[in-house]
Amino acid sequence: MQQDRRNRPSIEIVPDAPTDPDAFLRWSAKRPREEGRYELSRGVVTRTMINVTRHHNQICTNLILELGRCIDLESYDIGSADFGIRTPAGVRGPDLFVLPIGTDGKALSADNPVFLAEVLSPSSESIDFNDKREEYGAIPSLQTYVIFSQEEPRAWVFARQPSGRWPKRAKVVEGRQAAIRLAGLAATLVMAAIYRGIPDPA
Repeated sequence: MQQDRRNRPSIEIVPDAPTDPDAFLRWSAKRPREEGRYELSRGVVTRTMINVTRHHNQICTNLILELGRCIDLESYDIGSADFGIRTPAGVRGPDLFVLPIGTDGKALSADNPVFLAEVLSPSSESIDFNDKREEYGAIPSLQTYVIFSQEEPRAWVFARQPSGRWPKRAKVVEGRQAAIRLAGLAATLVMAAIYRGIPDPA
């Protein structure tokens, strides 16, 4: 998979940040937005300076619009990386999430997502396919985790099986005519809508 290295986000370890999840959330909420995105995983806090491409931003926007079209907005919230999702290993900030509507509007995180999505960036491939897949898969409520390419209509879908287990390998969904069924939401994402405005690779 070829990526534009000029758009590589810079990820660094933050040694003096609190590693208790509650303390981390309070601490990170006070950090200036321009500092980047903070995440906590296995006792290590990292900071990502994000310079996303226009395609990355467009796919995230299209995803929000498509989710808003096909899920029950009286029952579910759609959110983005600015809000924390708790995992057994810490706190992550996925590109997109869907979770049941809650009552605490001041909460800094949630631990009950039904759907999580990441849009690949140049340096995130290994993390998205390995660390985050493992951490997200350990969230009891999660039903579907999808990783989207930002270069072409392609997605890697991990869907919880009826047994409760996760598949070892993703189902690869390709092409604008394809669709992704979201387990637990009675909804289907249309790839043509997600990749609207993204030209096919030359």
